[in-house]
Amino acid sequence: MMVKVRAAAEAAGDASRMQAWAGQGAAMTRAEPAAELVQRLWSEAAALLP
Repeated sequence: MMVKVRAAAEAAGDASRMQAWAGQGAAMTRAEPAAELVQRLWSEAAALLP
């Protein structure tokens, strides 16, 4: 049943009507180059280490 709903949502470009499986925090993400992401994660982790 959901196959038809998802297909219709994909055809309409409507992600709100399909299972995205991204979790609740997906809306909090941002687009950034991988190198910047890794550097930011490393810096944040280093700040937490003694």
